[in-house]
Amino acid sequence: KRDWSSDVCSSDLAMLRRPLANGDPVIWLSGNHLGAMPLLDLAAADPDTIVLQADAHLDIHAFGDSVETLSHGNYLRRLRWKPDATPRLVHLGHRDLLHKPEDIEPFIPHAIPAEEIAADLGGTRGKVAALVADYDKVVIDIDVDVFDEGALPGSSRPVPCGLTPLQLWHVIKGIDPARVQALCISEYDPGRDDRDRGLAALAWLLERFLLWKTGG
Repeated sequence: KRDWSSDVCSSDLAMLRRPLANGDPVIWLSGNHLGAMPLLDLAAADPDTIVLQADAHLDIHAFGDSVETLSHGNYLRRLRWKPDATPRLVHLGHRDLLHKPEDIEPFIPHAIPAEEIAADLGGTRGKVAALVADYDKVVIDIDVDVFDEGALPGSSRPVPCGLTPLQLWHVIKGIDPARVQALCISEYDPGRDDRDRGLAALAWLLERFLLWKTGG
């Protein structure tokens, strides 16, 4: 199989390296979740960086009918974590019912499902803050399908029983904003939105993030 890095656009990597090296905050927007690959590739290569990912799915699919080529459903299997291949990944909000814990842990050591977050939002915030505290840098990766469609319509692949934007934001703001190096948002489909309600919610979340990062 090809290495993950061979699938990453070299121009996107070059575009990201300079601001990340300078410590400048990065906002990365993508249609398909695969558009997050350059950012995740650089995070995996840096032992001082941990990824906080919010997604309705655990993107480690290897079912009988799954494709073997790189896809938005299996890309976490292709990340090459350095220095020792141990993933530095905290996953929030999945509604997966098929993967067994022993299948998840080699790729996602900390997976917190949506139902656990809903049951104990404060506890989740503290748990996430503790998990990222040992790292200098945090990359936040949000797939819009992490949100419940009633709260934020416009996901390209909606899944029921998701989070609200405020629930996710409550967890994120438990992190030291100085540690957060980048925010990626993907999988928003305006054709599935309802009177731009999803777009407005994402705009609010992005503006709130920027104010938080800048001390506003």
